[in-house]
Amino acid sequence: MSSPTYLGIPRQEIKWCPKIDFSKCNGCKLCIQVCEGAGHDVYGFDEENKKPIVAKPTHCLVGCKACGRVCPFEAITFPSKDELKQMLTELREKYKSKT
Repeated sequence: MSSPTYLGIPRQEIKWCPKIDFSKCNGCKLCIQVCEGAGHDVYGFDEENKKPIVAKPTHCLVGCKACGRVCPFEAITFPSKDELKQMLTELREKYKSKT
């Protein structure tokens, strides 16, 4: 089975996934519910600490920020639009010669 790609770029090369600030997170699980509802399955839950964890970062849809938008404590962040654009530009250049 081949690895998933995004715009011809191996998904594992794209550093796009949620970052959780555990000092702000209260463990409400809204992020998990939204992500699962969208069918992405990025999160797990650390029962000991009662906090979500990014268990499958490459399952995050590149550009999606839904979980961050629903977080009432602004505990979830992503790279900026400009950072994503720059990252994809560089990776497209890297992989263009390999296709």
